[in-house]
Amino acid sequence: MNAPRNEGRCPCDELVIGWALHALEAHEDGLVNAHLPGCAACQETASSTQRLGALLGTSVPLEEPPPGLRDRLMAAVERIPQVTPTEPAAPVVALESRGRVWCGLLVAAAVLLVVVSGIAVVLGVRLGQVASRERIQEAEQARMVGILTDPSMRRVQLSSGTGEQLAVLLSGGGQAELVPAGLTPNDMANQTYVLWGLTNGKPEPLAVFDVSSAGAGPESLHWSASAAAHAGFAVSLEPGRTMPDTPTKVVASGHS
Repeated sequence: MNAPRNEGRCPCDELVIGWALHALEAHEDGLVNAHLPGCAACQETASSTQRLGALLGTSVPLEEPPPGLRDRLMAAVERIPQVTPTEPAAPVVALESRGRVWCGLLVAAAVLLVVVSGIAVVLGVRLGQVASRERIQEAEQARMVGILTDPSMRRVQLSSGTGEQLAVLLSGGGQAELVPAGLTPNDMANQTYVLWGLTNGKPEPLAVFDVSSAGAGPESLHWSASAAAHAGFAVSLEPGRTMPDTPTKVVASGHS
């Protein structure tokens, strides 16, 4: 019963794997329990399987599999030919027969492990991306709250010639945010918006920015103490992607 074959492998080792994974029926457990004490090869197989199972159990994040995966797996397992247990003439014969069946089941289990592991990795990446976006949004919201509640920040409403509010400029000594309220999205390949400072009747180009879509969020501007010193501001829509010396088309303006 204990004589090894196939370069040290016992003919019972495949079923011993099922025993190590606690997946045998009661009478099969009894056969393996009787076989193990006298078979060093199967003892090593059982030990290795238990260590591998423990490692896999802690290496894959717990994630909910997609709907229907369990049903598809169980249907595939049910299609694997089963051997009806009979009273064995010898324990090794019974173990070898069941071992061939267990080989197919273990292949199905390995496929399941690979599928679930892949799902866990994909879900983990996606959840990480969502969490990262949420942290960025929270940081941006906190930054804007800080700007809005900063008593040193000036608020300048920039309106069209008909009085329609198109943007709000929040500016301090070293930072500024422009909040589009009604500016039309620009062609970011061929156009740009320019913010101008108005002092002594001469416009001074201060910063460029884009409006990507209707309802776009605040735009951080390159700012300085000299930019903040202006009493009035204007926004123009310019062809190209650079600041001109003078505005081409002023779309909004305002004073603090």
